[in-house]
Amino acid sequence: MITLAASGVSPALVSLAWVLVAAAVATILLKQVKLNAIPGYLVVGVLLGPSLLGLIKEPQSVKQIGDIAVVLLMFGIGMHMDLSMLKGGLLRPLMAGLVSTIVSVIALSLCGMLIGLNAPAAIAVGIAGAMSSTAVVLRLLQQRRELKQSHGRLSFGILVMQDLLVIAGLAAIPALAAWADGSRAGVNDDDTATLLQVIAKGAIAVGAIGLLLTGGRWALPRLLKAATRGADTELLLITAGGAALGAAALTAWAGFSPELGAFIVGFLLAGTPFRHEVEGQLVPLRDLFLAVFFVSVGLRLDVTSLSDSWHWILISLAVVTVIKAGSIAGASRITGAPAPVAIRSGLGLAQAGEFSLVVLVAAMGAGVIQEDTAMPLIATVVLSLIVTPTLVNLGPIVAQKVTQADGFGETEPKEADGESSDAPRVLLAGFGPVGRAVAHRLELMGCRWTLIDLNPETIERQRKLGRDALYGDVTNRLVLESAGIEQADAVLIAIPDDAAMLMAVRAVRAANPRVKIFVRASVLSKGLLARQAGADDVVVEEVAAAEIMARDVTRLLGDRNGDRTDAAGETPVRDGQ
Repeated sequence: MITLAASGVSPALVSLAWVLVAAAVATILLKQVKLNAIPGYLVVGVLLGPSLLGLIKEPQSVKQIGDIAVVLLMFGIGMHMDLSMLKGGLLRPLMAGLVSTIVSVIALSLCGMLIGLNAPAAIAVGIAGAMSSTAVVLRLLQQRRELKQSHGRLSFGILVMQDLLVIAGLAAIPALAAWADGSRAGVNDDDTATLLQVIAKGAIAVGAIGLLLTGGRWALPRLLKAATRGADTELLLITAGGAALGAAALTAWAGFSPELGAFIVGFLLAGTPFRHEVEGQLVPLRDLFLAVFFVSVGLRLDVTSLSDSWHWILISLAVVTVIKAGSIAGASRITGAPAPVAIRSGLGLAQAGEFSLVVLVAAMGAGVIQEDTAMPLIATVVLSLIVTPTLVNLGPIVAQKVTQADGFGETEPKEADGESSDAPRVLLAGFGPVGRAVAHRLELMGCRWTLIDLNPETIERQRKLGRDALYGDVTNRLVLESAGIEQADAVLIAIPDDAAMLMAVRAVRAANPRVKIFVRASVLSKGLLARQAGADDVVVEEVAAAEIMARDVTRLLGDRNGDRTDAAGETPVRDGQ
């Protein structure tokens, strides 16, 4: 580090290199034991930090990158908040998430005050502890193919509500900081003035948010549509990312958290046809920055100081697990979920999550929570993430035992993973002459088909006709998942671009190894490569053209030859014969 710094290499660059290399190694090792990467990132931070190896002596050198990661994370969360999901059976899970989160915040805040925290710090701790891990839980449900089961959909709805409420939690941090400052200053006579200042700041923030909502709702779709002219998806990402960071700066200037501005832009983008493509391009960048964020959190942990509070960490882990499992299961039961479904969801979401770390770091930066208080809480979050797979595995066992007890006769309903219709489902990429001809045949056959295309006018036109159309690049894994690649019976790639076609075949085959893939290729060599990449059927344009030309030439020359030889008694070849 000293030698590199002396030679002119930026310490921030060296620190970032250590972070990414160590994070990559940790992820590879954790995959071998089927654990999520987030705890590994935190452990890497502890190892690299000043308290152990000391390879990164200045955690602030990577903190700014971590801050950008949180903004991008909230931007992505906003893109999931499409109001149309309320029509898809998620209303009850969302209500369960709202009730359980409120109960968890209250219960954990009271526990914080019981151990001596002041009210603002206790509330911040309650908000942090009430958040479960979207990244870990959804990945586990996907790996176990349980996301479409009753408890999977319930867990997803609760996580969506928690992700939405974390915005309110982050927005409350400045007010909690003002409250904590007033309490520490021993304000008595000036309580009213302090309250008025907080209200005034809130009014400014609300005004800025109102301006962002009204202006963004009008301007953002037009801006993104202009960015998609020419099918330049990179420009779309740059435009959306610039809007998110600009909104983050605006809300930060207004006294609110920058994450709120990014969330609002994501929320506005969720109602446009561009969200799937933007999100798909954003995910790799966001994951890269998130690795830096979690490592930067681990850099702050002092192992030597935590060794004296290990018993408090274990007690905190037990308290968080019991309160959250009970509140989520109870709220799910109240909103109509069967007992086994409620229990499995409660245990699966009983951990603290990545947003717990975001809230704790924000509260620590605002001075609401002192560092010696936050460190054991961060260690608690790490442990809760590590034990999450065990809790998920315990869910079915506990649910079965509870349902066998007196008073519980319900069983979890069996539901199909896919849609009820038996009609084949086809994804169609490209809507030129070939795509339109195939779509017409699919409709005549009664097949369900979804269009994926990079022409926004085409997508808008097909949606107005009532067809299922998705703006995005078929080579983008997230776009394929949004279009329903897991339930698709076939994918037809009608893109007149061999390079894009080959990338699409590989992406489709990786997303669904069982789906049938039909493609067009301009030349035979590309058709052979498509076969090697996983295509089941390839129509080669030069071969098809050769066959059609040979047929037509034979027919026409046969006609002329038949006219000359008809007198000799030979029968000419005619159309229709």
